[in-house]
Amino acid sequence: MRFSLCLSILLLFGAVGFCPSLRAQAPQEADPFQDWPSPVEVPKSSNLVIRAVGPTPSEQGEIRVLAAQFDSEEVTQAEPARLYGVQPGTTTVEELDNTWPLPASLEDYQDGLERRIYHRDPFESVEILVDEKHVHGVSINLRQPVPSDALAKDLSLSFLEPVAIQGAGEESLGQAFPERGVMFIFDPQSPPKAPMVKQIVLETITPEPFILRAEANAPRNPNQALQDIEFALKLDQNFPRAHFLKGKILAEQGELEQALSALNDAIQRDGQSAEYALFRADLWEQKGNYPQAVVDLQSALTLDTEDQEVLALVNSRLGNLLAEGPSHDFHKAIEYHQQAILIAKKLVEHETPELRKVGFEVLLDAHLGVSKDIAWGKWKSKPQVVPKWIERAENLLKAVPEGTPAYDNFQFQVATAAIHAYVGMQAPFGERNWPEILTESGEKRMLHSKSRSEKSDIQWQMGSSLHEAMQVFLANEDFEQALKWGDRAVLLLEQELAAHKEEAGADYQLGRLYFRIGSIHLIKYQDYDRAISWFEKSIPKINQQVPENALADAGRQGESFVTMAIAYWKKGEREKAITLTTQGLKKMEQAVEEGYLPQSALAVPYKNLAGMHRFVGNQPEAQTFQQLSERLNANPVR
Repeated sequence: MRFSLCLSILLLFGAVGFCPSLRAQAPQEADPFQDWPSPVEVPKSSNLVIRAVGPTPSEQGEIRVLAAQFDSEEVTQAEPARLYGVQPGTTTVEELDNTWPLPASLEDYQDGLERRIYHRDPFESVEILVDEKHVHGVSINLRQPVPSDALAKDLSLSFLEPVAIQGAGEESLGQAFPERGVMFIFDPQSPPKAPMVKQIVLETITPEPFILRAEANAPRNPNQALQDIEFALKLDQNFPRAHFLKGKILAEQGELEQALSALNDAIQRDGQSAEYALFRADLWEQKGNYPQAVVDLQSALTLDTEDQEVLALVNSRLGNLLAEGPSHDFHKAIEYHQQAILIAKKLVEHETPELRKVGFEVLLDAHLGVSKDIAWGKWKSKPQVVPKWIERAENLLKAVPEGTPAYDNFQFQVATAAIHAYVGMQAPFGERNWPEILTESGEKRMLHSKSRSEKSDIQWQMGSSLHEAMQVFLANEDFEQALKWGDRAVLLLEQELAAHKEEAGADYQLGRLYFRIGSIHLIKYQDYDRAISWFEKSIPKINQQVPENALADAGRQGESFVTMAIAYWKKGEREKAITLTTQGLKKMEQAVEEGYLPQSALAVPYKNLAGMHRFVGNQPEAQTFQQLSERLNANPVR
């Protein structure tokens, strides 16, 4: 993708073919990786020129002329600025020739453009790019740099929201005013907190500056960012990054279907972007479409086979999907995770802070991925090996300052993965109280959250992980702790269910949680009334299609109905108990047919239904289920 803003930089440097990567400079938290040791030591400049605040007499002359000749009306819609009556995209070459003096020099430029250089006092020079018919851009080179804030005020630009522009090396290049097509180029010698402008560029109104501003605003003001995106799409409906950024914001707001539609639009217009494929894989995963997510990740690998950042991210993500998806291929997952670790180890030593940060994040994710692969797969010595991998992951956090938002995020990630691993092992937590660690780090994360949707995501993740913590305690018959954390999970998930309705299995997960709490009251405490109160909430949520990533739950879903029926039978609700047991049997038979459940598991519902029908006087049905039970006992199938 070639930004038209690159034209501005070309005017600045006067070098054909030079087009640095431009990015919006969003507000940043303190980066714990910024000061990591780098293989390349870059000496700091010791001769920075610190200018006195306020323009010199020469600068005042330039600003005065600019203010007089600059179109300084406060426009209410996007319109290119003018200088001496010249407006990029509107002024013709003929009009330029009739109103301006002859240029001091002419030279051919790229893409069939011509560059004209004028010497007009009080400026150092004015450069204008033209094609055969129209002016494309104007560059004003100032004799002396002037303060950016003062210049924006004098040119009636201060009422607009500018967007900061960074180069590929994260250096500050300047700022743009999208609605006017104006860009200030900073003097690289000026201090970052008091930038001085040495060049002003005027262009036509293009979508790129609006998208850069949208990227900067998205974390703290997503609705304003969406307005910029929609305006950019009015300028160019085929601008792929606008569709991509729109999809990212909509996904953050929980609008997964609309987000997918926007990503499809982006990829349709630019099918060579690994970044777009990676993000659409995220959306497919949230929708529960794991096969399509894998397709997009593998596509990203083929699109960018040399980018180590992409290779690290894709290998780690593929490992996660293969482990968590319907195939549950833990052996293949561990291969991808180990490959991601090898690549990430190199990235954490890269000279660029951004790549070191990506390397660290992948390294942490892949270590945790291996712990989960082993915990859930068929491996020996799980209780000894899994905690070691979790410990290795937690040791990585020593490189991150405690008490920072980054540390809290990573600690939350470790706690979430650790709990999931212990569910797979069905082993007690041991010395580390992971539910407490999760809760503490999650609450800290919410304090730093920038939006309601981010806070909602954190609470939903906390609720989901505490549900898993409950399962660990349940498996180890610690019913008191199971109820404690189960109740907390209910509060969190119920509060955020509406915001996560589009996610695959959201209702189903809450239904399973209700069932587990009810089953404790049924089996441990024989409190049938309380058990039924939970089952009444559970039944409509689990009596639906099992999510694709939980197809193995089909049998367990049926067993849940058989279990719940006992509470209703004990309370004298005979027909309800028979109905639930019959429903459970059908689900279990389907699971047996699909290979998710052994046929021997059907013995319990056969025996229960035989006894129930016999008790209410349905002798033919009782005899049928009695025969099925006896036949299964006589010929057990494993």
